[in-house]
Amino acid sequence: MFDTFGITVSMGVANNKVFAKLGSDLFKHKGFVVIEPDQYEELVWPLPVEDLLMVGSRMKRHFNDLKIFTIGDLAKADCAYLQHRFGLMGALLWTYANGLDRSEVHLAGYVRPPKSIGNSKTLVKDICSMGQLREVFRVLSESIAARLREQNLKGRTISIWLRDTDLKGKGCQGKFLQHTDLARDILEMAMQLAAKLWSGDVPLRSVGIRVENLSDRADYDQLDLFSDPDDRAKERKLETVLHEIRKQYGYDACRMASSQVDAEVTDFDPLGLLHQVHPIGALDGPIRL
Repeated sequence: MFDTFGITVSMGVANNKVFAKLGSDLFKHKGFVVIEPDQYEELVWPLPVEDLLMVGSRMKRHFNDLKIFTIGDLAKADCAYLQHRFGLMGALLWTYANGLDRSEVHLAGYVRPPKSIGNSKTLVKDICSMGQLREVFRVLSESIAARLREQNLKGRTISIWLRDTDLKGKGCQGKFLQHTDLARDILEMAMQLAAKLWSGDVPLRSVGIRVENLSDRADYDQLDLFSDPDDRAKERKLETVLHEIRKQYGYDACRMASSQVDAEVTDFDPLGLLHQVHPIGALDGPIRL
């Protein structure tokens, strides 16, 4: 690489990503370091503790206060005490120091699967009734359901949170009988949870919904004895078509009539599908006639 392009490269090879990264930093700009599993105590442990991945200046000071100055000192420390003192990060760094990192190596462009999908909204005016809250929750539920389907995910746990005009918040969660990606299900559960938290006694300024316990394997609907086997499939198809129309023609192309009763609180689009019209002159110079 250097002979051909004049570019210097440093590389590290090890049986885990943490030590490989550390090896690539040992001889910066032009070096190649191999750390074998039976060599790390000799090569890695004498290094300053701040050379370890995720040990910054602040954590270095904490470790130094505990007489931990090298990676070896950290590896020989009491893992239980480190976790008690620093939480999960303490145990994680102890694991790194001992060469026990087993995290996977992913291809470039890998995106970590989401643990939850949700939306929230701080409104332009206060919510003072369950009717208003339902329509705001409808917009949020539709956006969450669309995002779930786009990622081929379904969720089983739903959380809501409500904040009043003093931004004092409260929330709760519930669980579906099965995984779902339907806005209808999300909305109904959200309203059931809201009824436990709020009676309309204080105005709400900010609300949110989050769906968790996600799965990409729940590719069927578990029906009970009295369910219409085609009902959920029809609802999913309807919601999918509705979303496709909005993507093509803008969010306002298709709205529920009930959302227009108080359009001021529902005039938002979590997915960014609203078609914005800007003055031509501001973007493209003078208007051509």
